[in-house]
Amino acid sequence: MANLLPEEYQKETRRRYEVRLIILYLFFLATTGLITAVFLTPTILAINGETRSLLKQKDSLEKETPELKNLAEMELAASQLKKNLSALKKTDTALFMEAISRVIEGKNQRIKVQSMSYRNKEGEIEVALRGEAATRESLIDFVKTIENTETFSKVNLPVSDLAKDKDVSFSITFSII
Repeated sequence: MANLLPEEYQKETRRRYEVRLIILYLFFLATTGLITAVFLTPTILAINGETRSLLKQKDSLEKETPELKNLAEMELAASQLKKNLSALKKTDTALFMEAISRVIEGKNQRIKVQSMSYRNKEGEIEVALRGEAATRESLIDFVKTIENTETFSKVNLPVSDLAKDKDVSFSITFSII
């Protein structure tokens, strides 16, 4: 369609049209904001009132029981203590592995350990160690080394194991502290 208006008027008409569109958009935006504010006002007021009520209850409880102030600190300390206790409490297997390493450290070249087993007997871990010693003296030294280890108690070597002078088969039992 042919437009008989000069180009200046066409640009001015186009600009006015765009301004009207912007005004219409802003009007709908403002109307939407106003409707939202009207509907949300009661909710905001109710939440504000509930918050004040809860803060008053909290203040009155803190006045009645001052221990509640330290409750969070006590919970944190208790959880930290629980973590520390669980770290200190070793499992039977961990204690047995520690016993193996201590026995290996304490044995000399003339001691051959053939087997090592453990069992939990009434809360006490009992270790049984079987092997062969080249001489009676090397076996006695090995038993003394085990007895002097702070980790072990109730070291028991049957007297019958000391009957031979050489190639002595032995069976030692001890408890892990």
